[in-house]
Amino acid sequence: MKVPLPKKSLYVFCFSSLIFLVPVFADSTVELEVRLKSFSVRAKTQTAASGPIRFVAKNVDTEEHELVVRKKEGGLFKEMGEIEAIAPGTGKELTLQLPPGRYELSCQIVEKEEGETIDHYKKGMHRELVVR
Repeated sequence: MKVPLPKKSLYVFCFSSLIFLVPVFADSTVELEVRLKSFSVRAKTQTAASGPIRFVAKNVDTEEHELVVRKKEGGLFKEMGEIEAIAPGTGKELTLQLPPGRYELSCQIVEKEEGETIDHYKKGMHRELVVR
């Protein structure tokens, strides 16, 4: 024997089922903390899932740095975004929609200090990030 389900009960069931789905679809942004220090770029991982990635750049140094995100395409780079002028002891964020591929995180600052040119990139401020 079939027992009819009242409409109100059906609505309550459907609505309560959606509540459990919301966290799955809410925010799929991957957060990647990047620490900048003379002369290194460090992150806890070398890989990230494709899609929106929030770069949280923290300057743990005594001089200004930046974070440039570039996609490797053959032997060339395509800039995807950057965070400029991150003061010592501070941080800034940038969210980018990145498709799968190989990327580079770097500081591209070139400065003159006491007559000497200091190129942060050439001194080692870069690292690879693979987006899958």
